[in-house]
Amino acid sequence: MALFKFDDVTKDKFKYVNGVINDIDSGKKISVEVVKGQFKEQLLIPATKNAKLKALQTKLKASTPSASQILQFIKGNDVFKTAKGDIFAWTKINKAPYSKSGGSRGGAEVTALVESMQCYYNSYYWENGISASKPTVDQLKAQQRFCDTDRSLSKCLTANEIKSWRDDNVFDKIAIELKGRFNTIFKSRPTFHRGSEFMNNIYKAKATVHKNDKETAKKNSPPTLPQAPGSFSNDKWNPGDIWMTTLSSGSKPLEDHVCTWGSLNAEVVHLANTGKLMGVSLKRVNASKAHTTFFNKKRRKEQQKYTGFSFGSRGEFFNSIDCYLYGSTCKIQCRTTDVYKSWQGEISAVAAAGGKIGGGNIDFFLNDVFGKNMFGASGEKGVIQDATKAIQAGLNKKNLELKNSFLNEFYELYETFRKKSDGTDKTKNPATPDEFLEKLNNLPRKITTRGFLVSKYLCMKMLEVMYGSSDTAKRDHLMTLFCLYAMSSTNQSSFFIKIS
Repeated sequence: MALFKFDDVTKDKFKYVNGVINDIDSGKKISVEVVKGQFKEQLLIPATKNAKLKALQTKLKASTPSASQILQFIKGNDVFKTAKGDIFAWTKINKAPYSKSGGSRGGAEVTALVESMQCYYNSYYWENGISASKPTVDQLKAQQRFCDTDRSLSKCLTANEIKSWRDDNVFDKIAIELKGRFNTIFKSRPTFHRGSEFMNNIYKAKATVHKNDKETAKKNSPPTLPQAPGSFSNDKWNPGDIWMTTLSSGSKPLEDHVCTWGSLNAEVVHLANTGKLMGVSLKRVNASKAHTTFFNKKRRKEQQKYTGFSFGSRGEFFNSIDCYLYGSTCKIQCRTTDVYKSWQGEISAVAAAGGKIGGGNIDFFLNDVFGKNMFGASGEKGVIQDATKAIQAGLNKKNLELKNSFLNEFYELYETFRKKSDGTDKTKNPATPDEFLEKLNNLPRKITTRGFLVSKYLCMKMLEVMYGSSDTAKRDHLMTLFCLYAMSSTNQSSFFIKIS
């Protein structure tokens, strides 16, 4: 029998379910994760000799079970019962949506409620004008035939989590700005969508273009990279939280424009200009009035000039796990997240603070610009394994000097880039192997050794590709691509507006 506990973080029904199984027979811990794809969930279990776990793995790999089927299977399998015989415990995590600083990192369920409720407020002010008084419950209910949302109005009205949005007139300010700005363009009465079949059809068209893009790149002679990164998500193509349209709810407005990104995105602009379809990104409004920002309407994108990097914000290598890339109007912090499970960049810029670019897409753009990759064949997981082995072998001078070892490569990269780093505190970085090891073995308490090695190594592997060429124009272009991607403003991204 094994002991099991679930921690459930929801997005729609499930985003993922993480847990650790303590296998009493072997004494080993086995990580378990339920991952929600676009239409399916699957339970991923590392290789194990435990017969019951192998049976579970085989069963789930043989089909695409729903969340409820997974739950039912686990309940019927005593390998997942606690020592007391109780079934695992669920822990719901729903944080406040959209922080007051404007971020959108809250719980997915609350986010869904906010975006759904916004549709009803939009419809009310569209009908009654921007000078109308705040809507009553009955007046909001009268808008239901103009709103297609995956959270019902009754659920939104009773949700305490979004009460502050109503009390602070946030929904009103956004709806008034939308009506005031676009009333003359959307001349017919629009409907508003959140999580509807109509909205799904928009993203299905995007998925078709993405597939065509990859297939075309493979057929080129010689094969080329696709135009869009491999994990070019819906939000990176168009981060519209809600969509407004004057088309019928059963229409598929983009299905005839799926040959190329250019064709698809030109149609998105055309439909917006003619008052037929538009994606709207929402941010909490704390000012007295909301304002609108346009994205990807003009073909010319803001170009970045790469100005350098620093280890940490001040250049001190051992005081943090990150590095910063600096452009003319933005900077990107690169580091591991969730201790050391993934590595990514996060943008800091007036236009899109908090926008992210994953490690895989950083690697994609490095290859696109420089023709080289930062990841080896084993990717991020291989780096984690190599760092673990280095720690187990010992962070000492013998292993530091051992050629072809992870620690040796880590030190050589450090020696290459410590002098290139910007920052007032870069003089604190050790200049000898002995000083380097002393710092490495006495990291600040807040930093784990494995997390530090993984994060800083990947930062330096990125820099190794960037500085492998003396062409500064390429580094400028790379910084532009990084920033545009994080801002959902790549050449493959489509037109949308943000109201904040």
